[in-house]
Amino acid sequence: MSRRQGRHAGLKWLVVGVTWALLTSNSHAAGSASSWHFKHVTTLTGEPFAWKTNEVPSATAFVFLSTDCPIANSYAPELQRIQTAYSPHGIQFRAVYCEPTETSETLRRHQEQYQLTIPSLRDPQQELARSLQVSRTPEVAIVDSKGNRIYRGRIDDRHLRLGQSRPEATTHEFRDALEAVLIGRPIPVAETVAVGCHLPPLP
Repeated sequence: MSRRQGRHAGLKWLVVGVTWALLTSNSHAAGSASSWHFKHVTTLTGEPFAWKTNEVPSATAFVFLSTDCPIANSYAPELQRIQTAYSPHGIQFRAVYCEPTETSETLRRHQEQYQLTIPSLRDPQQELARSLQVSRTPEVAIVDSKGNRIYRGRIDDRHLRLGQSRPEATTHEFRDALEAVLIGRPIPVAETVAVGCHLPPLP
């Protein structure tokens, strides 16, 4: 091989390598990790939140909610049905609240009002939201047992845009993703655009 051909071959594999790195980086929350630790993410009782791959049977579904978003609140019954259906099969659920100023007591009252039993987290600095690239409520992110984000987006297509919805959803991306996890198949649609309220600005 000539020196010129060698340079061309080297450039070809460099391009391939960079392209592969860009493609695979989009499927990770904060990279594949055996554990996550966030300084300001806690349970409603104030305990630090720590996520470890060896403690997750199948996957973890993080459901981002807010107390004052009408669209998020309208999904409370469906979210409770989803948790009831899938948690016995090894899916771990966590509701995540990102309002910087709301107290744990306010969030407990919200869960009682909407009859939600999903274990909840406070993310007042939006560390977990940034890691999972979540920007709205309601929005869900599923992380597999290796620490890879494998789905992010809407619950279903009932809300087309702000102020416009249909009586019944025609697609159910969140449920479809959970079904794919349980049977060990690729998620059919790994990313969708959530319709809802933007996360509040940090002070």
